[in-house]
Amino acid sequence: MAYQDKHQGICTRVMRCVVLLLLFVLAARPGRAQDGPIATKNPLQVATLHWYVANQTTQFPVAGLPTGVVFDGEDLWIASAFGNAITKLRPSDGTILATYPVPGPYVLAYDGANIWATNCGGNAVTKVRPSDGTILGSFPVGSCNSALVFDGTNIWVGAHNIVKLRASDGANLGSFDIGNTDQNPSQGLAFDGTNIWAPNTGTNSAPGNTVKKLRASDGQILGTFTVGSVLRRSQYLGGEFREQHRDQAACRRRGRRSTLGNVCCGDFPRQWRGF
Repeated sequence: MAYQDKHQGICTRVMRCVVLLLLFVLAARPGRAQDGPIATKNPLQVATLHWYVANQTTQFPVAGLPTGVVFDGEDLWIASAFGNAITKLRPSDGTILATYPVPGPYVLAYDGANIWATNCGGNAVTKVRPSDGTILGSFPVGSCNSALVFDGTNIWVGAHNIVKLRASDGANLGSFDIGNTDQNPSQGLAFDGTNIWAPNTGTNSAPGNTVKKLRASDGQILGTFTVGSVLRRSQYLGGEFREQHRDQAACRRRGRRSTLGNVCCGDFPRQWRGF
């Protein structure tokens, strides 16, 4: 009898411990809707680079005549050719974080570490350290220039020739003639992962109507493709190029070997519209 009482008492204490443990777990369990924020954002917005509540309507003042913009992974940089400055702007709210003097910037590029700016009047490009705006170098390219693209190692410059600069030190690795004149540099460049694409703007009296494909490793011209009229801009969009021409409202879709058709220029990324 004493043994049964003792055994029953042990079981009772064990049950009490189990009940207390369950109550403790339930008490410590976080609440649902009332205890934490409810996610209201679509996770697919990450794919469109819109995952915060951004001001999408306000305009933000910068130095005179903004002409170029580039994103460095955190902030936006705006080139102001007439203001002789580049402006660093926080994209979430438009706060101006810094403005640095840079001679005649028109187009910008980012190489993963530094900002590059064309300087048409100085026949050069400028390399700028983004942390403090220090000019790290000015590198001559032979003429007015108005296009830049980074291929992962080198900066390519659209001047009367297409110029290849080593991004680490600005060394000139080659200058490749595609038929432009000193005062009619290429207005846009694109890199497709292997080759550089450059429009031939020609001259004022004889505008060019071709785009050239250059092998990035050595600058050799691999092809010349007729595009019909003066090419204003080109961009590589994962498998095809889109081109806008001076006298055409439509934008041309082009594969690596053939024309795919025309699309409305509104189908370009937003920053491409309206030039």
